[in-house]
Amino acid sequence: MKKFLFMCMMALGCMTAFTACGDDDDDPVIEDIQGGSGSVKTSNYSLKDNGNEIVLTFDMTAAGVTMNMKWVATFQNDLCVSFVEQTTYPSESMAKLSYEAAVKEGETVRLDGRTIITDLSESYAGMDKATVKLIMETMYQSMTQPVK
Repeated sequence: MKKFLFMCMMALGCMTAFTACGDDDDDPVIEDIQGGSGSVKTSNYSLKDNGNEIVLTFDMTAAGVTMNMKWVATFQNDLCVSFVEQTTYPSESMAKLSYEAAVKEGETVRLDGRTIITDLSESYAGMDKATVKLIMETMYQSMTQPVK
């Protein structure tokens, strides 16, 4: 239950991860995302269970900016051994801004061009497949709620 609550908090963190302190305040689109104005919309949802791997992909649009999200959970003997979240931004500057915010939050992340890769394996380690799948679906659903 503790891990489930942590994952729900991570989902909320994903929605607020766009908040960052920086000197690039002249881009109104980035300011809208950072301020959390408007709502988050998702599209191109796909959840595939490939036996030892569950892959959830979707596009998320906030303040007119669309990012591609990909979550990959890997299992061994029905227990999670790896969970990686990839977020691809439309520009390297947006990815860098979000990356810097994630680093400040203490997340295990790396930046690869326009893509931020977050290793969440420690949080999911040992969870069974059904639980991880439910958490992934719940996190996705929470992202479709309006940002207030």
